[in-house]
Amino acid sequence: MIPSFLHPFIPPIAKGIKARECLLETIATWVEDGMPGLDEGVILDMAQIGLTEGHSLREIASFLNVDFWALQTNTPNAAGALLLYIIQPTSLPAVREEINRIPTKIDSPTPDLDMKALASIEMVSSCVQKTLRLNTSSYSIRVMEESFILPTSVIRDVNGAPPPGYLIQGGSRIICSTRAAHISGAIWGSNPSMWDGARFLEREGDEAGMKIKKAREMRGFGGGVSIVCLFISFIFNWCKY
Repeated sequence: MIPSFLHPFIPPIAKGIKARECLLETIATWVEDGMPGLDEGVILDMAQIGLTEGHSLREIASFLNVDFWALQTNTPNAAGALLLYIIQPTSLPAVREEINRIPTKIDSPTPDLDMKALASIEMVSSCVQKTLRLNTSSYSIRVMEESFILPTSVIRDVNGAPPPGYLIQGGSRIICSTRAAHISGAIWGSNPSMWDGARFLEREGDEAGMKIKKAREMRGFGGGVSIVCLFISFIFNWCKY
């Protein structure tokens, strides 16, 4: 959000840029030395592809550095987006109300976040889910344990018949393109790209099981319970003060 020509004059940004340059130099030297200590995996494959295609060591270091997306791209982007979203007057009062209802620890203003408390903050969870739906596009890598045919029934040939599908070899590493599902109108309605903090809550008029269906169709960071836990403490600390 800050013009790049101002970056050298803002100490935190300038420090971050300097740190990034140190990382790039370190990674480039490691690749040049033959990537010691790494015998297999997607990082090794990416570096080898870069070398084969004739990319410079700095270019290879740059895309390897970006590959650590969980810490350097998706998470900061989603956290920043969440701040912008929840300050909207349609969301913030409900979020504060939920947080203020949670009992604090004995002799401490810190909320006592046990499983019961986490289950009670439905609006907070909905805000996090909604933000991750719109502001993450990566999915954790999965290794296919055995070969299978990926069906492509949504695609039809000239006679209206589906093609046989794609063979995914056992041992392949795959990454799901979650962005396509996250902004699908068939799943999220007529305004799939619009942020609505209450979208993951039960709503009057929804068909049975819609809340569960939406939760299953959202795969920020690869899905699972950790996607909400990433930002719970962040929201609490910000909203309290």
